[in-house]
Amino acid sequence: MAEESVKITKKLGDIASIWVGHPLRGTIPDDSGSGIYMVQPRNIDEFCQVDWSSVVETKLEWRGKSRWLDVGDVIFRMNGRTNHATFIDKIDLPDNARVACHHQFFHLKVHDTDVNPAYLAWFINLPEMQEVLAESKLGVGTGPVVNRRMLSELSVGVPSAELQKSCLELWSGYVDARRASGRELAKMAGMYHESVQVLIGSGGR
Repeated sequence: MAEESVKITKKLGDIASIWVGHPLRGTIPDDSGSGIYMVQPRNIDEFCQVDWSSVVETKLEWRGKSRWLDVGDVIFRMNGRTNHATFIDKIDLPDNARVACHHQFFHLKVHDTDVNPAYLAWFINLPEMQEVLAESKLGVGTGPVVNRRMLSELSVGVPSAELQKSCLELWSGYVDARRASGRELAKMAGMYHESVQVLIGSGGR
């Protein structure tokens, strides 16, 4: 086996600190001008990226230490049909905005310098890892969840920095291609509907 393909395995809990997102009851109140924003599950798009245009400004009460999201952090959806991770590559909000994540997320801050946080999110989202997480869920009622112990025990393959970068470049290329394809399909759909309206309006003449 080539040397660059050899990887070690580490427990996620040894790679990153893990906290539960901000606890809330009921709906999230709008509070324009507060400078505080809340990332919710509905703000995550199909490519596991934050749609910052949909993140609401709100008011939060803290009973403990406040933990704000920083660029380079990872958030992980603990419940729901899928349990994807999102790398915070940017915070596309006004300057000095403070951002928290909803309590349906775990907030991860990577401290292992051998692991690129973006790679960690990509690795968690692999189908094989999603299967492992699905099998480890516990609970009924409101739905099974991945608890902190389960997430901490997840085995993460850690290749070289070069291979981590290559994995991320492949993913980025795939996402760009999917987005471009979506725009092209939307354009074609618009042209189709316009053509249909012209034909109907002309009465088939």
